[in-house]
Amino acid sequence: MRDGAINFLHKPIDLEQLIIGVEKAMRKLNTERALKYRTRELELTKEIIARVTMDRDLVIDMRNTTGGSARDYASELLNGSHDTRRR
Repeated sequence: MRDGAINFLHKPIDLEQLIIGVEKAMRKLNTERALKYRTRELELTKEIIARVTMDRDLVIDMRNTTGGSARDYASELLNGSHDTRRR
């Protein structure tokens, strides 16, 4: 269990316990994948914001974000940004 095992089975193997163990492992794997995906999405969003706002004075109102995807947010940011570079 210390090395990452989610569950253990006793012999003789009870089919019901095996099914429960596999379902639990699948839920954990899906949760970890979703977290990894969301973390990467946030990293990309930060990178997009950094590139778009480079050398610009830009105010971003985060109160009205819809919680959509990073691509949607980046699109909204690009469409709503005005070039206010100092001359």
